[in-house]
Amino acid sequence: MNSPCRKFFPSSSIARKLIMALTGLLLFGFLAMHLAANLLLFISADSYNHYGHALTSNPLIYVAEAGLLLLFLYHIIDAITLKLGEGKARPQENDQRESLGKSTVHSRTMIWSGLAILVFLVIHVATLKYGEHISTVVQGQEVRDLYALVAKKFTNIWYAGFYVAMMVLLGFHLAHALQSSLRTLGFAERRWLRAAKILSLIVALIFTVGFGAMPIYFYLRGN
Repeated sequence: MNSPCRKFFPSSSIARKLIMALTGLLLFGFLAMHLAANLLLFISADSYNHYGHALTSNPLIYVAEAGLLLLFLYHIIDAITLKLGEGKARPQENDQRESLGKSTVHSRTMIWSGLAILVFLVIHVATLKYGEHISTVVQGQEVRDLYALVAKKFTNIWYAGFYVAMMVLLGFHLAHALQSSLRTLGFAERRWLRAAKILSLIVALIFTVGFGAMPIYFYLRGN
């Protein structure tokens, strides 16, 4: 890696794994907040539209979006550099990796599932954030009717199916990512490994079902 990049990406694989864990947990926090906001869709259109207007009308939203984008990019580039460096790892580093558990389908496909999720995010943002502008009135104020847009998009079986498939992939990614982050942050002892794996699977299932229920609900309601 050239010298300018080293200012942002440490040369030590241990330091990069620590950064990977921390950025991953920050992204996990964003997903948790996003899921909580999406649950407003099951309460009422006004609740969701009021939340959406309050969020998008805040001038700090641009700072938050820029920070989130940088966080995503840093996490992805860090993951790629770590993956490329695995083959160059010293014998003791390989021994340490083996001591943490056998390689799984989850761990071997993390890069590809992560890149697929990134492509999905680009499509998702383009479809909803920059999609059709529908207006409605909430509490006497004209706002964008994001609820109507979401409902409209998910009546399309292809988009709804694509969304559900990507949420399954997200859960697949999280199932390994969360336990890997916990190990990196010090929960690598054998007594913690089982708990970390169970917690990761439960969280992955919650996110998959939570996000996946939305397109299924609107598709069934609209057809």
